[in-house]
Amino acid sequence: MKAVVFGGTGFIGSHVAEQLVISGHEVTAIVRSSSDTQFLSTLGLNIVPLALDNAREIRRVLERVDVVYNCTARPHPNLTIEEHREIEVQMTQNLAMAASDAGVRRFVQLSTIQVHGSRTPSIPINELTPLRADTLFQQAYIEREHVVREVGAKTGLETVIFRPASTMGVRDQASFFSRLYLAYKKGGFPLVRHNQGGTRVSLIDARDLGRAMVWLGEFEKAAGEVYLGKGFDICWRDLKDKFDRLLGPIPQKKLPPAWLLYAVATAAEWMSPPPKVPPLMRFMVLGLTHDVIIDDNKLRQTGFQIRHEFDESFKTALDDIRSRM
Repeated sequence: MKAVVFGGTGFIGSHVAEQLVISGHEVTAIVRSSSDTQFLSTLGLNIVPLALDNAREIRRVLERVDVVYNCTARPHPNLTIEEHREIEVQMTQNLAMAASDAGVRRFVQLSTIQVHGSRTPSIPINELTPLRADTLFQQAYIEREHVVREVGAKTGLETVIFRPASTMGVRDQASFFSRLYLAYKKGGFPLVRHNQGGTRVSLIDARDLGRAMVWLGEFEKAAGEVYLGKGFDICWRDLKDKFDRLLGPIPQKKLPPAWLLYAVATAAEWMSPPPKVPPLMRFMVLGLTHDVIIDDNKLRQTGFQIRHEFDESFKTALDDIRSRM
């Protein structure tokens, strides 16, 4: 299979590219000229520096390609809706149209569990759980999925959307696990007082996320479908206990009640207009106080199997972060 990856220099995109190479596919990564391609260079794939707004050249590179994997994103939680839409919506639409014009068979879009909002129900969520935007970036993510499906419906391009759980793994420099590690080292691990870290969450190893994306590019019956994916379910206290065992207990500050944290986050957002990122945001508080458990039976029923469980994933991610600090 000939595959092209957009966003391959990012945390998740690099794992998609790596798993494609491991699976024996012919892979091209289209990157910005300013991107750090050091890791991608070790994979032996084809790297093409190209401005992503150059539709003509994008179409040329996509000729005779079987599957496109779009992992582009703007990982910034506090922008205007127009700024979020520039990358998440407009660029995605342009890439999908370019893929269709070039005769690409399938377009696999990396999405996120965030499209279900920050106030998820206490029961496991699945592909039929309603979408809900509590933030501007969640709204942009929902719109991104819509334009991908719309291009597919209008042009016949096969589209697949994958919504993974929060991700942990190597080369993570800005996602939630690295932030948790830094918070723990500073004595500020977020165990909210109302349940002492008992809120449950689904996570996935970045290697399994990459494998799932590759699988959905290959699996014939995935065309036109949406899938949720996870590796394992834990609670926030499990992460704290694991840090304690591997790093030695570090005294942690006691956090105020959830309602007070939410009020502080509301005030912080009000005082931090875009693009300034406030130290605490409401969706962060909701993530610590609302269960986010995924029902991924639809993906597993295709034959896909997870390989990496919590203990291994945690240690792998922690060792990588510590080696870079």
